[in-house]
Amino acid sequence: MVDLMKKMVIFSALVIVVLLASCAAAQSAEEAQVNTVTIENPYAPQAGDEALNQDSTIVENVRWDEANQTLTISGSLSTPCNQLRVTVTQNNEQIDFTVYSVSEKEILCAQMLEPFEAAFKIESFDPQLFRIFINGQEMQL
Repeated sequence: MVDLMKKMVIFSALVIVVLLASCAAAQSAEEAQVNTVTIENPYAPQAGDEALNQDSTIVENVRWDEANQTLTISGSLSTPCNQLRVTVTQNNEQIDFTVYSVSEKEILCAQMLEPFEAAFKIESFDPQLFRIFINGQEMQL
């Protein structure tokens, strides 16, 4: 009788462990789905960019439009000849935007700032859950 009781206790403990592990796995899969966003990036790097000069940009403003689910970054390029590029990466609840510009190597261009405004459609984004970084600096939305 004692052996049967021991076996039942061990079996019950194993069942509880298996159930808890499966619940945790289901919860982790659900959290992974909840914490993933879709970002439309019309400023992604292009083929041939590696042959161009890469330059920095000045980021002046970042705003989140909840109604349109759009993040807008505005600032200035170093010349009117520069083209905006943005790489976007997501690591859990952190979304990193690297904003820079590219230009032809052998072209002469007026040395004056060129304003830009870049809009990114972000689906399933909640500013309370995600942290936004632009060029390594955390933004408050």
